Amino acid sequence: MDLRKLGLKLQKKYPKTKKMQPEVVAEKWLKMKANDNKPKEDVIRTPAIEVGNSIYTGKDHGEAIKNAQINGEDTQDVNRERDGEFITKQGRIIDRKQAKKEFGLRHSHEIGMDRKFILVTHGFWGLGFAIQEQRMNGTEVIVAYKPIEEKTGDENEQYDLQGEGFVNKVPLDEIMAKREEYRDWYWVFDANKNTDSGEILREEGFKVWGGSEFQKMLEDDREFGLEFAESCGLHSPEHKDFSSVEEGIAFLEQNEDKAYVYKPNAQEESHLTTVLDTEEPYNNNLEMREIIRSLGINDFILQEKVKGVEVNVECFYQNGEPLFCQANIESKKNHNGDLGYATGCSFDICWEISLDSKLVEKTVKLFYPKLNAMQYTGFADCNVIIGDDQIYFLEFCFRNGYNAHCNLFHTISQKTYLQTVADLIDGVFEPHMKKGFGSSITLFTEKPSKGLPIYIPEGHEKEVYIYTGYFEDGMHKMTGGDEEIVIATAHNYTIQTSFQDAIKLADKIKFPNRYYRTDPDKTDFPSSPTRRFEALAAMDLLD
Repeated sequence: MDLRKLGLKLQKKYPKTKKMQPEVVAEKWLKMKANDNKPKEDVIRTPAIEVGNSIYTGKDHGEAIKNAQINGEDTQDVNRERDGEFITKQGRIIDRKQAKKEFGLRHSHEIGMDRKFILVTHGFWGLGFAIQEQRMNGTEVIVAYKPIEEKTGDENEQYDLQGEGFVNKVPLDEIMAKREEYRDWYWVFDANKNTDSGEILREEGFKVWGGSEFQKMLEDDREFGLEFAESCGLHSPEHKDFSSVEEGIAFLEQNEDKAYVYKPNAQEESHLTTVLDTEEPYNNNLEMREIIRSLGINDFILQEKVKGVEVNVECFYQNGEPLFCQANIESKKNHNGDLGYATGCSFDICWEISLDSKLVEKTVKLFYPKLNAMQYTGFADCNVIIGDDQIYFLEFCFRNGYNAHCNLFHTISQKTYLQTVADLIDGVFEPHMKKGFGSSITLFTEKPSKGLPIYIPEGHEKEVYIYTGYFEDGMHKMTGGDEEIVIATAHNYTIQTSFQDAIKLADKIKFPNRYYRTDPDKTDFPSSPTRRFEALAAMDLLD
């Protein structure tokens, strides 16, 4: 049977399914037809927790664990101890195979059958995750938006176009005013913005991911982040804050035998972070003075440049417990050979790493005592440089990483991003990750212009993260305000082959004035992921 052909036919009959992939529509329709004559017995999704003689499932699962621990009661994880059995509302226990046979249902770790999501955004960074969820699972998603800065002129029009035709959009203030209607929905913040709304939702007992003041401070308040890192046992290179260009230049003159990294304090200027390749410290120092003069930014940090390998390490924490860890190596320069300017991410590679590895033990696992005391649920990461038997802390993110999570949830993870964070909120997360490497490559345009078409080859939609755009007349189009358009992803079992597959996909994606790096699989430039991975292995950090 041609599922795509059937799905396209069904989409004409059921217009609301047009945001899903035709194959998914066809599969759901066939499953529904197959179950038309099945008994109408409701199934509660597992995992479940057994406390005494009572069984708790679904959204009550996490709360039951907490209450049991407080009361000193014994708990038994029904899902693990009973090998993935389903419990019907009538109290009948059936195994997974029987559940599929009787009800055509999949286990909760494969699909969240009754979940609905509100993606909270300031800049539509997480638009691709909303589109992914709708296409893969047909789940209802609302994108609740509220810009942090005022928009004027063309910026307003470009902002208003974002996501049109792809997703259901509602102003955040509007949905917050009637939030009781969405109490059973999952509220997912795609960045550490609009945290005032996040704190209100948490205080009122909603199901919330991200958007906390703690996460925002770790990313935006550099001193707070450094103090937290130091308190956990991570130390950063020598650094100093400056409030004027003149102060910074005077400092460099006084320390002319050292090389430094330049970092603006304002997040909107973070793309101006400068790491010079000049090897001789004295010449590096001279060049940095000229850069500081030319930029003219008065609020910045100078951090001593240290020799080593830069890597990001991240854990998924659930109620204070680390359950999964990934490592990520990225490159920011937007042209081959590490030329051009620094972007958010030009390309990256990710892979699952053992919680017992030395790399994890010496980085994110150091957060365990504090995050456990907080019963923290969320991403916990740190960017570090490793060399000379030292680990130097650089910065935190503690939110969605772009491209890090766009990569992970389109390549390594076997569940979508939104279903994964819902599992973590519910306290039922179990890693379902592929072995090997996930890779991503960002595709840019040199001249963004409203209405220009973006072509993604048929059959590859699942491998492409949509960063920006709107859908009109059956076509994905540019808003005209963003240079980063889409992210091509791929999975394979070596770094080189994974990147080669991503490059092949990027070549098939078409839009005017596009460009992207074509050398991630090579080793002849400073930020080569292959060389950095080899260095981590040589330092015996990956086992």
